[in-house]
Amino acid sequence: PEFMTLKSSLTSNDSLTNLQNLSAPNLNYKPNAKNFENYLKSSSSKKTVAMIEAFVKSFKKNVPNCEQQNVAILGIVENLHSTLSQSSFFQGANKNELYSLKQDLRLHLLTKLFSTVFETSDTKERDELFIKRVSQLHFVTPEMLEIPNQNHDEDLLQTAQREMMQINEFISPRDKLLCIINCCKVIGYMLTNNGAVGSADDFFPLLINVLLQCPNLYLFFHLQYISRFCFQNELTGEFLYYHTQVFAACTFIADITHQSLKLELSEFDRLLQTPKLKPSKTENKTILIQQSPSQSSSYSISYQQSMLIKITPPQYEELNNNNNNNNNN
Repeated sequence: PEFMTLKSSLTSNDSLTNLQNLSAPNLNYKPNAKNFENYLKSSSSKKTVAMIEAFVKSFKKNVPNCEQQNVAILGIVENLHSTLSQSSFFQGANKNELYSLKQDLRLHLLTKLFSTVFETSDTKERDELFIKRVSQLHFVTPEMLEIPNQNHDEDLLQTAQREMMQINEFISPRDKLLCIINCCKVIGYMLTNNGAVGSADDFFPLLINVLLQCPNLYLFFHLQYISRFCFQNELTGEFLYYHTQVFAACTFIADITHQSLKLELSEFDRLLQTPKLKPSKTENKTILIQQSPSQSSSYSISYQQSMLIKITPPQYEELNNNNNNNNNN
């Protein structure tokens, strides 16, 4: 496998050992002759483009309820994928290319419909309360979350925070999921690098600490968006575990009380009313990661070109086998 690791800020061989053992699969396939971007440029795409435009127009005019939006969008993705897979343009395409086509179709549709999906989300009120709560909890320290000093590395926490904040930059549910995975992988690396066991009891408070440093994130929307629009084989195993952990951490933050932080109620109320201090003008000492490109408003097939952790894409057969095994279990 080919991994993309942290830059030279982490130059110690020992510090990179555990990071190189990470295994977050990257489903990003390189552009080639038989891809959706080239198909859209061909004359044979006119009928497909007309179908997509008609669907988008109908969707925006009669917006389905939140529970039915993914059914409608993923339904047309499946139908178009089935049709295009049998077309002359994709004749001879291998299974990885056809799987990439399916992801491209989904991204193309979600790019056109993202604002509609966001504006009609049923998590908006919950997210606005969450954002307000995160702002109020600016006073929470690692000690209040019972994070041992040896598990607290400010540089790596800033790296994890930056990875989570990138979730705003992507439309693809898979790319949003990879932002979560990268954030959690940095936390896991921090634990093992500091000699901790890395149990859930160690991981969860650090995740909470990271999320408290992420202002103005509609995280409940992002989490729901991922669960609704990811393909079944994308949200399984370790990926599903980390998705669930972030949801649990968001819920904890939304419901946090003085007892959660082992504070007296009067002290907790006082701290909630204390305005947040302006950040220091001193330069932040952070660990740099190759930045992921912002999601372009125009259609692009280049996703996640510089994620923190990358391995060679798994074969299509392996994805299906894993999915079948999960269903059998």
